[in-house]
This record gives sequence, structure tokens and C-alpha cells, in this order.
Amino acid sequence: MTCEVGLSRSVRAFHIMPGLPGPEGQLHDHDYRIEIVVDREQLDARGMVCDLDLLEAALTELTSRVTSRLYPAPGYPQRTQRLRAVRALGLRAGDSVIDMACGTGLNFPLLEEVIGPDGRIVGVDLTDAMLARAQDRIKANGWSNVSLVQADAAGFDFPAEVDAILSTYALTQVPECAEVIAHGAAALSAGGRWVVLDLKVPDHTPGWVAQLGTAMVRPFASIDEWTVRRPWEAIRVAMQEELADFSWTELFFGTAFLAVGSRGRPVSMDTDSPSASADAGG
Repeated sequence: MTCEVGLSRSVRAFHIMPGLPGPEGQLHDHDYRIEIVVDREQLDARGMVCDLDLLEAALTELTSRVTSRLYPAPGYPQRTQRLRAVRALGLRAGDSVIDMACGTGLNFPLLEEVIGPDGRIVGVDLTDAMLARAQDRIKANGWSNVSLVQADAAGFDFPAEVDAILSTYALTQVPECAEVIAHGAAALSAGGRWVVLDLKVPDHTPGWVAQLGTAMVRPFASIDEWTVRRPWEAIRVAMQEELADFSWTELFFGTAFLAVGSRGRPVSMDTDSPSASADAGG
């Protein structure tokens, strides 16, 4: 679904992605984010000025009017895919997790169930509205082990020795997605996992299946520029280069992917060990 809104003829509002609350402020498994894109070159060329305060007010009004009419594509298994991504992290009680572009915190309950009260979650998102809703979720559930950081994914300073990093339905929207993968990989503890669950355009599928899948994905992203850029390919290459034990699984007729990789453990140089001897013997 595409929503176009004009603000003094200077602003375009386009993709709708996981993030914002549903009707009456309820938090659903399928929430939405409305992203405003300002073409500053066109503004300058036409002698226009973008008032950011007015823009924020317009976005708030747009949200209140539009989100009550937005619902996820019927049948898209977003919650099932999120659960699969969390399981792929290989978490244990007490682990620390970065939820990159956490939105309203839809992954938090799934993560909390595994890491428990002794674990730690750091939710990172750039948008005030997302973090406010995530904070409401944290307060409603009484979680004391979740902290929120307002930061751009590309500029976030990952804490050292984190046990796992997760990003769901967000990283393909970041132009610097490969850099984010590299920065996160460097921060992982030995054996720690990076897991990305996100959307893509189906490959090598019958035409009717590809059209169906893209139609179901369309409410979650702006297809045009995203399709040309093919960010999932950049994510795949970056994870293959930066991580060990890489795996790539396509989901739901190729409209989504689950990418998993881990930071390799230090290789022992103890030549007296049986495994080292076996390797040395070819």
C-alpha cells in the first residue's frame, strides 16, 4: 500500500513499514511505520523551505488518520518468521542481544522468553515514535533488562562482546546495510550470531507466484527504489564476508529471507590435541 501526502508541495510520504501502533494505540503483531522523505534538491531548486516542526506535526496527524485503516497483508506469517529468527540466534539464559531497528519492540517478548531476567536487550531505533511505543511495551511488561537507544543503524556504536544481534524487517531499508553488518560482526563475542530476517523480491519462481508474493509484501515497503537497489544481496555478501557458518534461507515463496552467521571462535594452536593431530595428518 502506498500513501502519498503533500506538505506545501515539498514533501513526499511514502513507504509503510513495520513500526507504528494500530487503532486506539494498540500494539499488534503487524504494526506500521510511515516514512517521510524530503527531496532537498527539489526544495532548493524551487526556493522552498522545509519546516521540520511542521513536518513532525503533519506526520503525527497522518499517523492518527491512516494507521486505523492499515492492516497487514492477510495471511503473511510475520510472527512465525520472527519466532524462527529468534530461535536462529541460539540464545541462552543470561545472554545479551541487540535488536537493531527494533521499532515498537515486537521482538522483545520472544527474546525475553529465552534470555530471562538475567539477560539484556538493547533496542535501537532512529524514530521517536517507535521508541515511545517500545517504552510503553517495556513498562507494560515490567521488563527491567531492556534499554533503548535512539540512533541510526549505520552510526550505532555496538557494545563489545554482545552475544547476538537481530534485525527484522528493517535492514533492507538502510542504504549502508553492509556497513551495519560489518560493525555488528566486529562487536560479537566468539560464537555470537548475527541474524537478519527481511523482505526481498522472489527469484526463480513461477511468474504468478512472484506476483502474489510481491503483492503481499507491498504493504511493508516501497517497492520501486528498493527493487532496483536489491539490498538483500548486499546483506548476503556482507554476512558471507564477515561471518562464519553462514546460512541463507528463503521464506514464503521467496518474499523473505533468513540470514544467519556467527563470529568464529579462536582457533586453538595446541598441536598435542587429538583434533589438531588429525588435521595435521591430512
